[in-house]
Amino acid sequence: MFTRSELENIIVQGYPHISDLIPKLFEALDEYVWRCEPEANLLADFLFSIGKPLIPFMKEALISQKLFDVRHYLFSRFIFEWPFEFILELEEELNTISISNDYWNQYDLDAIKALVVNSVGNQIELLNLLKNKKKDAKLELLKYVEIEPQILDYFKFIDNSNGPVSINDFYHYFYKDIDSTSEEFLQRTSLIASADSYNDYAKYIKHIEHLLEERGIT
Repeated sequence: MFTRSELENIIVQGYPHISDLIPKLFEALDEYVWRCEPEANLLADFLFSIGKPLIPFMKEALISQKLFDVRHYLFSRFIFEWPFEFILELEEELNTISISNDYWNQYDLDAIKALVVNSVGNQIELLNLLKNKKKDAKLELLKYVEIEPQILDYFKFIDNSNGPVSINDFYHYFYKDIDSTSEEFLQRTSLIASADSYNDYAKYIKHIEHLLEERGIT
């Protein structure tokens, strides 16, 4: 990872002078994001300014097994902001990502959303893919509900709350009589955290389905 001064020097040199460093810059971005370092935004702004020449490097970054923490960031800071012609060049990589199942990070849904928003690829096939993913996510969620029925209370708790709700709020409300250091508490909270990821996954799918419905694709 580059120091702040090294990064600033790279930015001053600018593209194309630092083109050989771009793969390393993506690795640095992954590290910055993982550590929640302010340099992440600085580097992302610089990489974004490169524009179309960044696409070949983005293709590699999207499917890299080395970059993990930065994946969602690549969508929020780059792909969701890029124009149609850029996304068109990433179609193969986005399709590859879309067929995976990433319930925790929703990386696959980010890829589908990028394709849907830009009307890239077969939209009917993407809709069918979403339906299958939603079905699988709900089946997985049901497994957790069968083990811990109070998970449904958690979702109702969220829906009936006026403000933001964290899982910790639920723990304190429903499990206040259970020792927070006990094995029982840890098991229950682990179940709810897992169920929450599947529930969020299904909600994200519903959001993308709505985008398709707005264009008459149902």
